[in-house]
Amino acid sequence: TNDGDPEGDGLTASLVTAPINGTVVLNADGSFTYTPNANFNGLDSLSYQVCDNGTPSLCDTAALVFNVSAVNDAPIAVRDSITVTEDVPATGNVLTNDSDPEGDGLTASLVTAPINGTVVLNADGSFTYTPNANFNGLDSLIYQVCDNGTPSLCDTASLVFNVSAVNDAPIAVRDSITVTEDVPATGNVLTNDSDPEGDGLTASLATAPVNGT
Repeated sequence: TNDGDPEGDGLTASLVTAPINGTVVLNADGSFTYTPNANFNGLDSLSYQVCDNGTPSLCDTAALVFNVSAVNDAPIAVRDSITVTEDVPATGNVLTNDSDPEGDGLTASLVTAPINGTVVLNADGSFTYTPNANFNGLDSLIYQVCDNGTPSLCDTASLVFNVSAVNDAPIAVRDSITVTEDVPATGNVLTNDSDPEGDGLTASLATAPVNGT
C-alpha cells in the first residue's frame, strides 16, 4: 500500500523472511493474511521483496512488523480423581493441576454438589469431602475455575471420589423372650441382628445367665 515506483511500473511482492511467531500468506499483489501462534502476543515481523516490471526488473526489500495485542485466555480446568476411605473425610485441592495461559490467579467455586456426601470447597481450591455413612463407590462434583483477568474467564471440570469399602461392625439388637418356669425355651438371637454389608453372622456367648443355663 505504501510502496511505489519512480516510473509508476507495476509491482509484485514476495516473501523473503517468514515471521517467527505466526504464519503468513503473502500474495504477489501485496495482499497478505497473518495468523499469530496460539496465545502469542508481542512483536513479530517478516521481510518482503517488491519488484517492478521494468527492464531490467529491479527490487527492494522492507519489513512488515506485527504488534500483536494481548487478550485474556480462559483458564484450563483438568479433571481430578481422589481415593477416599469409607466413613473418613478426605482433603485436597482442585486447582493443583489447573492452569492459566497468562499465569493469572485462579479461584474455585462449586457448580454441582456430590450426591453421596458433602463437600466444603474454598475459593483457593482446597476442599474437604465427607462421604455419607457407610457409602462406598463413585461420587463426584463439578467445580468452576475463574481467572482474575479482564474480562474474567472460567472453565469447569469434575472431581471424582472413589470411596473404597471398609468392613462395618454388625448391629446386635436387644432380644426379649417369655419363658415358662421349669420349661426350656429356644430361639435365635440373630433374628433381629444385621450387618451393613450383608455379611454372614455368627453368635457366641459373652455373659452367661445367672439363673439358668
